[in-house]
Amino acid sequence: GSGNNQNNKCHGSSVVQTALNMTKMCMGTGTLALPFAAEKGGLIFNVVGLALIAVWNYYCAHCVLRCWDCLHPRIKRGDLDSDIERSSARQPQDYG
Repeated sequence: GSGNNQNNKCHGSSVVQTALNMTKMCMGTGTLALPFAAEKGGLIFNVVGLALIAVWNYYCAHCVLRCWDCLHPRIKRGDLDSDIERSSARQPQDYG
């Protein structure tokens, strides 16, 4: 009946939750691969490579924020921060 139908409802994620999940996934993969890459590449290559990747990530984040400002001029970045705080404060839901 209707009780069974209610248990099968799917709950979507917000854009902020999806972005945070993707970020955590990429950070976890990079953390697992970093020791292997450091061993194979050596100390100099590792330090230079990490510095280049840090600069590249900073530049990409800057570009994304500029795009955000162009696409959503009415929304201030502080509002996005409060959305992140609200989404992280939510209790996990049981979909079971």
